[in-house]
Amino acid sequence: MSFRRRDDSWGPPTNLGPEVNSESEENWPVISPDGRYLFFSSGRDDPNGFSDIFWVDLKAVTRLRNGSRPL
Repeated sequence: MSFRRRDDSWGPPTNLGPEVNSESEENWPVISPDGRYLFFSSGRDDPNGFSDIFWVDLKAVTRLRNGSRPL
């Protein structure tokens, strides 16, 4: 994920940690309309790598924001 900075530029990509990023491939991130949850697909729990849908509270992601402003 990349966060928008105060000067409206975009920061470098940030690994979201084990709550989101895994050894598998994560795809299709979507923030819920109320801005509270991040949904994404991942093959992390399937030995064949088939994707399932996962979610995390967006607070787990926004704690990584450093020097950026809300969108």
